Amino acid sequence: KSDLGSKFAQVVYEGKWFTPLREALQAFIESTQRYVTGEVKFKLYKGNIIKAGTTSPYTLYNESIASFTTGDLYDHHDA
Repeated sequence: KSDLGSKFAQVVYEGKWFTPLREALQAFIESTQRYVTGEVKFKLYKGNIIKAGTTSPYTLYNESIASFTTGDLYDHHDA
C-alpha cells in the first residue's frame, strides 16, 4: 500500500498527471477502495484520541463469530 502511494506521489510530483500511468494507478486505487466506506468515531480527551466506534455497510466483522463467549457460531475447539 505504501509503495503504491509513493509511486502515485512520484508520478504527480514529476508532473505526469495526464499520463496513462497515473490514470492506471488511479483506476487501481479506486477499484480496490470501492467498499472502503463508513464512519469512524473518536473521543478526544486531554490530549488522547480514543476510538469510540465504527460503522460500514460493507463490514466484514461479525460479532457473533468474533466473540469469546460460548454458544456462538464459532467452535472454539477449532482453534
